[in-house]
This record gives sequence, structure tokens and C-alpha cells, in this order.
Amino acid sequence: MDANTEAIVRLAWTRRLGLADDAMNVPGERLYAISTDAVSFISIWGRHVMAGPEWARQRAVSVADDELTTHAGLLALTADRGGHGLGPAVLAYADVDTAVRDVADDKPLISNDHADVRRLESLCPPDDVNEAGLSARESVFVLLDDDAAPVAAAGFDEWNAIVAHMAVLTAPNHRHLGAGATIAAIATSEALDAGLVPGWRSHIDNKGSRRLAASLGYEEVGTQTTVLLAS
Repeated sequence: MDANTEAIVRLAWTRRLGLADDAMNVPGERLYAISTDAVSFISIWGRHVMAGPEWARQRAVSVADDELTTHAGLLALTADRGGHGLGPAVLAYADVDTAVRDVADDKPLISNDHADVRRLESLCPPDDVNEAGLSARESVFVLLDDDAAPVAAAGFDEWNAIVAHMAVLTAPNHRHLGAGATIAAIATSEALDAGLVPGWRSHIDNKGSRRLAASLGYEEVGTQTTVLLAS
């Protein structure tokens, strides 16, 4: 990955976490950021950041980075505060030199209507819908069939006008047929044309999502492990 792209991604994370712009420039000791409703441990390019309440920071001082990268490690840290859910995810990014932007269908039928996203979500398992969170994305691209029915969708949110946080969802009866790759390539291309770095986050056990990202030129560069806290 281009060194400039790496620097841009680090900048996006520091701003999202409320850190100084140069906080992640040099690998070194663990950084801490404030978060009240969740505890996260982010590792990218040898930089480690823990985000959470002050009590979590104090508990984590004596815990190794490798342990905090695991779901079990964060659950142990937060069990008495209601820590639950989410778990470990892989972070991947693409740039203009690595992204696959070509699609097999040179005239795909595309909708940008969130109503079509919701129609697609109604066809998919709830766990897949929740992981993608597509209906909440700012920009969406829905691949329609000849009958104008949704078969796959991709979309992204902008992080500080720097990174496009991507998501993809495919109808069960259209999986492994190229629909997801087509719409993800289109969304990736749109993000790049908007001057954004496309970013992809997959649950560590979601091999299908990780394979799709790799096929589109996304490079895995780190992890994010998160547990939610009781309200």
C-alpha cells in the first residue's frame, strides 16, 4: 500500500478517536482515547490504541496488547461493567493503485435509493443485516435485476472526509454469483472518485467478506476488537 495512503488512514483514525493528528505517526507505546459506551482496541501498522472509559484504561495498563486484541481479553476486562457483543474485526484498505474498479457488466442497473436497501435487507438474515448496517450508510448503491428487484448493495459513510467506511450485502440467492463483487467495486470506485480511501471492516470469522475484500484489492492492515458496555 502506498505510504501516503497509510498516513491518510492513520490520520482518519486519530481524528475519529479524538487524538492529535500526529499521535499515530510513530509506533511505540499504547495510546488511549475516551469512549463512554464501548471499549475498543485498535491495532494498525504496529500502532495500538485503546478507547474506553478511564476505569478501563487503568485496568488495561498491566494487560498485554496481544490479549486486548482478543474478544476474550476485552470481555475479561469489562465483564463486571456489562461488556458484551461485537468482538474482533479485520481492517482492510484500498487505494488507487490496488483497488479493482472494473465490473463484468458494463451497464448494471443501479439505484441510490435507501428504500431499495431496505427491500434487500428484508431478504437477508438478521445477523448479516446488522453487521453490514447498510440502511444507515450515507451513500448507497443497489444492484437491481431486470425486474428492478435488489440483488446486492454496497455503501459507505465518510470518516472526517478522509475514509469511506464500506459495507456490502447480497441477497442469499445471489451469493457466489458475482453480484456482491460488482456492487462493491462500483462503491469502491465512487469512493475513490470522491477523494476518499475505501476502508473495509469484516468480522474476523467472516471469511466470505474477507475474501471479497481481498479480491477487490483491499489489504488487511490491522484489527479492531470491541465490546459494548451496559447503559
